[in-house]
Amino acid sequence: MNREAGQRSLWLTGNEAQLVEEARTDPAAFAQLYERGYDRIYGYLLRRCGNASVAEDLTSETFFQAVRGIRRYRPSGRPFLSWLYTIAHNVFVSHCRSEHRRFWLLRRERELPIAVSGNPSEQIDRNRAYQAVERLIRRLRPRDQLILTLRYYEDMSLEDIAAIVGMSPGSLRTGLHRALMRLKSLIEAETPDLIAIIHEEKS
Repeated sequence: MNREAGQRSLWLTGNEAQLVEEARTDPAAFAQLYERGYDRIYGYLLRRCGNASVAEDLTSETFFQAVRGIRRYRPSGRPFLSWLYTIAHNVFVSHCRSEHRRFWLLRRERELPIAVSGNPSEQIDRNRAYQAVERLIRRLRPRDQLILTLRYYEDMSLEDIAAIVGMSPGSLRTGLHRALMRLKSLIEAETPDLIAIIHEEKS
């Protein structure tokens, strides 16, 4: 299967450029962008922090900063959602720093239910495996967390991710590979039994 062919579009609407232009002065137009982008930004932040209440607060802060800065926003060929992801990432990093809890989420249990199908005993194993991998991702450096989340949970193309994080596609490929290797090392060191479950899911 071609991964790129099945990826989610970053464009919120076919007339996005016009809507963004109207949103600079019209709150009703920005409300449409908010409604179309909220779930994506909230889902991303929930993946990053693992706490629904915190994710809601950070999502609100993201859109608050967006509405304040939209008059200065310049698309430059990038989707509006790409800009929102950049703001959301900065909001999340700022939150962690301001609370002096850079690794606070390592001690928190995930609230996200993970839907799986098949044999009940296999469901439990896979559910635990997914949650364990997500906890390990949150032990990586912030940049690694960001690119892994955008690639494998938000299902973005390398080009879109590169635009969000300010890297060339070539540098991003290298960074993504290194992030995966660091994650693999954590898995092998702390939960080696996950490897078999993950490989089973990929087959």
